[in-house]
Amino acid sequence: LEHLAYARWVAPNWIKADAERYTALSCRFWMTYIVADCVSSVLKLKELGRRRGKLEEEEQNGTITDEEASTKRKEIDKGVKHQWLHIARCAFFTLPAINWSLPKWERDPWLSEHVVNGLMFAESVTCFYQSVCATKN
Repeated sequence: LEHLAYARWVAPNWIKADAERYTALSCRFWMTYIVADCVSSVLKLKELGRRRGKLEEEEQNGTITDEEASTKRKEIDKGVKHQWLHIARCAFFTLPAINWSLPKWERDPWLSEHVVNGLMFAESVTCFYQSVCATKN
C-alpha cells in the first residue's frame, strides 16, 4: 500500500490511485502492529517479574550463590529496562500512526507537523538509547 501511494506522489500521471487513502490504510495496519508490539512487551515484563520472584525465592532458600543471583538480577533488570523503553517507543509512535490513519491526514491533519516530528524524534532518540543500553555489558 505504501509503495502504491509513493508511486502516485512520484509519478501522478502514471498511477491513478488515491495516495492519501492508501497511506491511511497502511498506517492502520502499522497501528495494529504497534498495539501488538506493546502487548508483547507487557507480557515480557510479566515474565521478567515471575523470573525475579523465582530468583528471590532461590536466594531465600539458599539454592543459588550471591554471585549467581547478582548476575541473574542484572540480566532481569536489563530486560525490564529494555521492555519499558520499547513501550515508550510504541507510545511515541501511537499518535503519529493515528494521525496518518485518518482519511484526510494530508489535507486536514489532526496533529501539526511539529508535533508529529517531535514525537518521531523522541522515538528515534529512545531507540538509540535502547540500542546503547542493549550493547552495554
